[in-house]
Amino acid sequence: MKYLFFAFPLMLCCACGSDLSDSWVEHDLMAQNLAIRVQGPDSVQIKANDLSGISRDVSLRNTEVGYYLQIFSSLASTSDLARLKSEQLELVRENPFFERVIQEDPQGFIFESRIDTVQHYGFRYVHYKGDREFIFQNGMGHIFDLQEVERMYEAVKQ
Repeated sequence: MKYLFFAFPLMLCCACGSDLSDSWVEHDLMAQNLAIRVQGPDSVQIKANDLSGISRDVSLRNTEVGYYLQIFSSLASTSDLARLKSEQLELVRENPFFERVIQEDPQGFIFESRIDTVQHYGFRYVHYKGDREFIFQNGMGHIFDLQEVERMYEAVKQ
């Protein structure tokens, strides 16, 4: 009985442990020519690239804590968010490793892919501001679990 007295608070503490995203900070990306803000770990590497002068690719990365975000910004092809999201969903579904959509919202979705027996997750979130469209997604080349993707997805909501 006395072991249960000590074990219960320990189990409760572990079950209610704070989420890593609780300690995330806001990153203002104006220095990268993006008029947006996202949440993320305090220590991230930020890299920005112009793609053919048409669009901008900004990545925030700290894979030690399961965070790698890519943001693509370009002149908006439309102000119809439903259409932008639909285009992204179609692109993801065309991937031969696509399995299913886990969660879908008006501006984005979380999905599962599977290569052989390895499950991994990703997301897309679209945002329109001024004359720019922003496509947020998990960084490529890293396998994320569902919890990591859910945290990043929540961190980019505008």
